Formats: sequence, structure tokens, C-alpha cells
Amino acid sequence: MKKFIVSYILVISSIVCSGQTKKFYADSLIVKSKYDSVNRIKIKNFTDIKFKRIELVQLQEFLVKKQKQVVDKNGKTTEEYEKPYKVVRPALMRREDSVNMSNIGQRKTLKRTDYNLLFSILYANYNRMEEIMCYDPGHGILFYDEHGKMCGFIEICFLCEHVYSTRNVPLYSLLDPEGYKKLWNLFAKYFKYKIK
Repeated sequence: MKKFIVSYILVISSIVCSGQTKKFYADSLIVKSKYDSVNRIKIKNFTDIKFKRIELVQLQEFLVKKQKQVVDKNGKTTEEYEKPYKVVRPALMRREDSVNMSNIGQRKTLKRTDYNLLFSILYANYNRMEEIMCYDPGHGILFYDEHGKMCGFIEICFLCEHVYSTRNVPLYSLLDPEGYKKLWNLFAKYFKYKIK
């Protein structure tokens, strides 16, 4: 009976408050999930924000030149540069809980019709916890509230399948490989990548 009342309240509130698109249909997914009630409320509060926009981003590539010492046959040492290579630097400053916007590269604004898809990928109860292998993030998601102020950021490494986020974005588990595949395909739709 309790579950029925909670579901009924969520359905009514979604009908009354349907502001930006259809209300996040994963309300029911969250209610049925294994998340405890405190985390369910945090997720619901976050997904209920009337986002002005959500942006999918590629992180900026930087050209790095490393110096090396070269000793010739006469014993003379000189400094030379190795062949330059590209690196991507994380944008999320975890210690400060902030985002270095200069490390954000190309951006694509998510269509409102894809908001539900994004949230269902992020909050579908995957619960896969593993050690980090590399964490070389190349992508991210920026959230802007109804006033256009950035209110959250998720940084993604598709290589080791790991994410980090600012503290105000409720993320409690890693996605499983299927979840990362769906997330990659969402990015592929906007950045014209190869679909997995």
C-alpha cells in the first residue's frame, strides 16, 4: 500500500509539474531501485531541477613536448624535445569540487527529448564497483540550472569505464559495460562517433 501511495504521488506530481518535457519517467525506476530512501530523494531532487540546458562535452586535447637529454659520442649533453603527443587533462578538480572550464573542448547541447534517456542511463541500478584501471577522461556532462548557472558536472573515462562528478550530482555506483555502451551511443549521436 505504501509503495502504491508513493507511486500515485509521483504520477500526480509529474502531471501537475510537467514543465520542461515529460517528467523524468525514471521516478518509478528510482522508487523500485535498491537505493536507500535518502539517496532516492537526492536523485529525485537532482533530476527534478528545471535544467536550462545540459551539454555533452569533449575534453580539450593539449600538445605536450617533453625534453630529454641526449649525449653525443664526444660526451657533450644537449637538450632535445621528444616527438610531441596529445593528452587530455581532466576538467574536474576533485579536491576543490570545481570544474576547470579551460579544459572543456567541444560542446553539444542535449535535446530536451533526450533528458530522460540520459537520466535512465545514469540511474539504472547497475552497482558495479571495481578498481580504477587508467582514468583518462575524454568526455563529460555539464548541467545548467534554470538561471543558466552550472549546477553539476560528470566526467567520464570510456577506456576504464569510470566516472567522477561534482558533489552536487548524486552518483552512487559505476555503470556496467551495457550502461557505458548506452552512454557512448548517446555521445555518438551528437558527436558523430561510431555507434557501439
